[in-house]
Amino acid sequence: MTKSKRSRLDVFLVEQGLCASREQAQRAVMAGEVRIGGFRPRDAVVRTAVAYFAGAATLPPSVKASSWGTLGNGEAVLPDPRRIRALSQGNKQLLGLRTVLSRHPLQLIVLDEPWEGLDGESSRWLNATLELKRDRGAAVVVSSHRLHDLAGFCDEYLFLMPHEARLLKSYEIARVGPVTAALLADTFDRLRDRTRSADEPVL
Repeated sequence: MTKSKRSRLDVFLVEQGLCASREQAQRAVMAGEVRIGGFRPRDAVVRTAVAYFAGAATLPPSVKASSWGTLGNGEAVLPDPRRIRALSQGNKQLLGLRTVLSRHPLQLIVLDEPWEGLDGESSRWLNATLELKRDRGAAVVVSSHRLHDLAGFCDEYLFLMPHEARLLKSYEIARVGPVTAALLADTFDRLRDRTRSADEPVL
């Protein structure tokens, strides 16, 4: 990683409240590297079966939707001749998701706010597709604020709080039965309240 990239990353970590200071963020950046199948992420996307999508803003607006949709497996996932910029927010999201998830087999799926902008039918398709990919052996990493979509889906949940991240296994959240949206919300609230209490000055 170049010095300028490290600098941008440590600033981002501080701005997002993931590190308390620039010095702490710099130590976090220098502590190690992320590897996927032994490769750096940029190389892993090409050399291993990785699907990554971070929302409609990451799609090229001037490309035709029908052309972009063939990048997954060669078949058009959305036979729409319009350019991506002309699509609705929901259709952009669905185009990106259908394209990356049409690759098979997949070893790793990384999605940032994948349910954003999707209607009920598309959300159900996404849930079913992710469950199928997971059951076929893919590791699925999802970032989302929509706790009801994550309920019962994950084996582990990472809660990001100011200056703290807490990883909990599903059985630590729900001792009996599935993890529900209510249990996730309750867990999030308890962790947030505990973090706030720890940040309060002692008088």
